[in-house]
Amino acid sequence: MDNKRLVAVAVVCISVMSTLGSPVLAEKSKQESKNEQTKLESEKKTLEEEARKQDQEVQQLEQKLDDHYKEMNEQASLLAETEYKLELQEKKVKNLLRSMYTENYLYPLTQLFDANNLNDFVERYDFTIFFLNEQQRAVTELKETKQTAQEKKKTLADLGAKQDQVLKETQQKQEDLEAKITKLGKDIRTLKETEDQTELSDRDRTLIAPHDKVAKGSGQYMWPVGSGGGTITDTFGTRGGSHKGLDIAAPPKTPILAADSGEVSMVSSGGGYGNCIIISHGGGIQTRYAHISSGTILVKPGQSVSKGQQIAGVGNTGNVRGARGGYHLHFEVMINGVATNPSRYISR
Repeated sequence: MDNKRLVAVAVVCISVMSTLGSPVLAEKSKQESKNEQTKLESEKKTLEEEARKQDQEVQQLEQKLDDHYKEMNEQASLLAETEYKLELQEKKVKNLLRSMYTENYLYPLTQLFDANNLNDFVERYDFTIFFLNEQQRAVTELKETKQTAQEKKKTLADLGAKQDQVLKETQQKQEDLEAKITKLGKDIRTLKETEDQTELSDRDRTLIAPHDKVAKGSGQYMWPVGSGGGTITDTFGTRGGSHKGLDIAAPPKTPILAADSGEVSMVSSGGGYGNCIIISHGGGIQTRYAHISSGTILVKPGQSVSKGQQIAGVGNTGNVRGARGGYHLHFEVMINGVATNPSRYISR
């Protein structure tokens, strides 16, 4: 075989491989996306299980906080009693000192030396000893009560610090866990949107092909939401290139209109698109209308539709997000099954 024929065969092989390889690569990308989604969902389940355990720990911590609170109340009550007792004892010591001063018992020996006789001496001695014992007892009790009060104040302060620490740890754990679960939820939702808003599968192409052959569109496309209404909330190519259409937010059941004449090639439900209609306009061009409100679909496969004809109502089925409950129309323009920027074809 000469060089020219080898080159020709190589070109043909490369062309065939390229043609076959594209769907294979697309399928591989889908599988990788599914694997990543499964991994994230598994991780989310693990975190949710951790969250359940965390809830149990939080309940135990809350019980501990209640115990701290009760103990703090008890200690506060005991402290109040101790401080009251301390106040009485301080008054008692002051009264003793005042009495000793009034009765001139601040100097016991002087009292004893001033005795008139032995009986007087004994009486003065007994009374002096009584005063001194009372004074010593009162002072000792006063010191002990002051020490007890200081210890109870320290115990109360320690309990308060422990309570604050437990509260801080509990709040931090909950915030960290919620942040992890929220992030995983966003990652999973993005993957689902990426997976659900892909190019047409080979099965879909097979279903659409017969309708595309007989469909006849004008090639001029109109705004797909009734009376030019709605607000654009997302455009083609966002979310890392995974968003394949134009999102138009509108109130529930706002009329969805056929952007051009053609034939309904698919009506489906479930998945990320929710309730969905695909219209073929001929020449390999299709438009997709997704997230349709349940019970509002007015067409069926094989039915011819006119440009501007109402085919359904705006809803929030499938994977939706955003304000007002996520009600919007996800609108796509596909050429030979590949999504392209709808803004090139429609305007208000």
